[in-house]
Amino acid sequence: MKIKSQKDFFAGLMFTAVGIAFAWGATTYSVGSGARMGPGYFPLMLGILLGILGLAVVFGALTIETVDGERVGSIAWRPLGYIIGANLVFGILLGGLPSIGLPAMGLIAAIYALVLIAGPKGPFSAPEVESLRAYLAAGGRLLYFAEAYGEPGPDLAALLAEYGVELDKGVVADAQFNGGSPYLVLSLFYANHELTQPLRQRQLNTEFPTARSISVLSQGLAEGVKVEPVVRTSPYGWVETTPDDKPAPTDGEKKGQLNLVTASTRNTSRAPFKRFDEARLVVVGDSELLLNSNWGHEGNRNLVMNALGWTTAQVDKITIRPPDRATSTLQLDAELLSRIRFISADVLPLSLLGLGLAIWLSRRNK
Repeated sequence: MKIKSQKDFFAGLMFTAVGIAFAWGATTYSVGSGARMGPGYFPLMLGILLGILGLAVVFGALTIETVDGERVGSIAWRPLGYIIGANLVFGILLGGLPSIGLPAMGLIAAIYALVLIAGPKGPFSAPEVESLRAYLAAGGRLLYFAEAYGEPGPDLAALLAEYGVELDKGVVADAQFNGGSPYLVLSLFYANHELTQPLRQRQLNTEFPTARSISVLSQGLAEGVKVEPVVRTSPYGWVETTPDDKPAPTDGEKKGQLNLVTASTRNTSRAPFKRFDEARLVVVGDSELLLNSNWGHEGNRNLVMNALGWTTAQVDKITIRPPDRATSTLQLDAELLSRIRFISADVLPLSLLGLGLAIWLSRRNK
């Protein structure tokens, strides 16, 4: 039998599969009867209805002729990844991850207070940078993680310069304080800054696998901007402009204590439509701190989390978190279980059913 509408056929299969899955899951609860419904009754009925709707759409896709077979085009993986990733990050910031010691950052921090740019692979466009400039001028908060082998682009570089920072060309290396390779820079050199105070007190080192050096500027700054180094290399650091397997400082390369993390502030108390009285920008010279392989390092994890806490003005989040444990447990109380059950058994099935009906009716009316 020939498929006459690929879009309807695969949409119907998806509805049927989801309906069967939810109906099957609902049988683990007490179903009850129509007069005395149990917790599994409603999701079971929704699952059955969604499955029937899916079969009807599949039947239509096999019997109703279309002009070109309504072929399924290529899947837009990048926008799909952005949407899913944005929701995951929002959920993590909102609720935290107790299993790894990541505290809840709160609703304001999750939605409004912070723009995070981590290792951009392409330059930002001029309109995007203008949006960031207006956002910071109104008291916004920005956390920027530099990419070792990528550039922010001229527009974003100009914005960073207005807040007193400039990324140096090349990769940071250190002849003495390193983890076996000069490019794996270890730092115990913290400024007397609120962000790194707990790290200084505990003498926790941070590892920067492929870091960019950050120059602190004194000219061309926006009005009211103050910038200061937060984390630096040892005096034996240098910027390797031609990274290879045998790094060594040469004439013309920047040498000495290099800035790895900087913090900028700007008084925005008189700004129109201000968000906060002070704009805050933290620039971290290495986006690889966010990778799983480096996140487990205690100093790295606490540096990033403290940067988030300081940037969003949540002073109580600036601390040293407990080290990772081999096993972690998640305590589920009655209220949390009720919320999970409501979302999985009521909200999600209804949303899928409504979406399926809307798509089906829209296609039938064309």
